Amino acid sequence: MNKAELIENIMRWQDQINDKLHRGYHEVAKKYGLSLEQFHLLIELDDLNMKFDDREISPSVGELADKTDRSHNTISEKITRLEDMELVYRKKDEKDRRIKRICLTDKAKEMLKELSYHARKNVLEKALLTFREKELSELETLLKEFYERIE
Repeated sequence: MNKAELIENIMRWQDQINDKLHRGYHEVAKKYGLSLEQFHLLIELDDLNMKFDDREISPSVGELADKTDRSHNTISEKITRLEDMELVYRKKDEKDRRIKRICLTDKAKEMLKELSYHARKNVLEKALLTFREKELSELETLLKEFYERIE
């Protein structure tokens, strides 16, 4: 196998690993009573939160709709359901009172941490435990080198 074919295979494996990890996150999300869309929306909200100085700026419904490629009404309905679950709340924008910012509650932030931990533990750790110590050491070395070469 030549270098180009090896690289193509590695990229294919990376996609397949990501798919398995993603499914693992979904399984854990179901245990928390979240639909897949609710889970993804919470992840988007968490990703879109920005910190400036000591303030946190949360996305508006419109920004979230744009980012997720959904209609404003669809996102608004989903946010209402997440509000009912006490996972988000709406807050008026400090500069423009017409805009409502969507904020994660502490309950949601804690849930996302737990979800991440359990999904990683259930999927990654379970697989890694099947390797011998020497293999784990080699894998760690290669992953570290790979990480350092990514710009």
